[in-house]
Amino acid sequence: MDFVFLTISYFGLNLILFYFIKFFQNKNYTNLLTFNIVIGVTYILYKYILINFFAAPIAVWSISFTNFIGQLNMFVGSEEIKGAHEFSNFLLYLKKIYLNLILSIKKYFFSFSFQSILLWSNILLLVYNFRIINFQKKFSILLLLFGFLIVQSVLLFRYEQDTYYLNSEILLLLALALNLSFLKKSKSIIFMSIILILTFFPVYTNLNKIKLDNFTSFCGSVDFGFYSYYVNKIPESKINSFCNNYNVLK
Repeated sequence: MDFVFLTISYFGLNLILFYFIKFFQNKNYTNLLTFNIVIGVTYILYKYILINFFAAPIAVWSISFTNFIGQLNMFVGSEEIKGAHEFSNFLLYLKKIYLNLILSIKKYFFSFSFQSILLWSNILLLVYNFRIINFQKKFSILLLLFGFLIVQSVLLFRYEQDTYYLNSEILLLLALALNLSFLKKSKSIIFMSIILILTFFPVYTNLNKIKLDNFTSFCGSVDFGFYSYYVNKIPESKINSFCNNYNVLK
């Protein structure tokens, strides 16, 4: 399963890069090699920092290459998926991501949230500018919007939380930037003002919810084994100090 996942992911990434070069870089396909080298070097540097500065275990290498599905499976919420590591379960994962995609479409098209406002704003702008946007930009905007839904579908294998939105909201913001580039400056300012007004309430509500959640202390049940395994260069005294400071502030 790990081999299938990695193969599909790597092929999909290179397919996206291929079309990006075709439409936006004058078919200079030698750039495809450059992109892969940059991605590879960035990945190695990132892992090097984790291991040498935070003392993460060497296992962080194998998680990415040989045990990604296993790590995903450890935290998955669905009992149907849990423990399904074999290749024969491939269709089960496809079914799950399809159901997650349907759930994401329903959630972000038929709810009132920061993400849904960005999604609908992009769609309305795309329709409004449809005649003046060339095919490449239309394709890019649609790909970014679909990418957001796909990322959320993958995250639903575990659960959605605010930190995970960093991985997907950037796609909506990039699409919005592309859409706004086809508007006059005055119209862009008006449209952005409307978006800011509409997003104020859901963002304010969510921030209050996060604030209340952060008042819940897990200091009494800290798993120091987790910290000593993944970031053992952070002294246990520092973690205890944080809990002590929390109790004082509380």
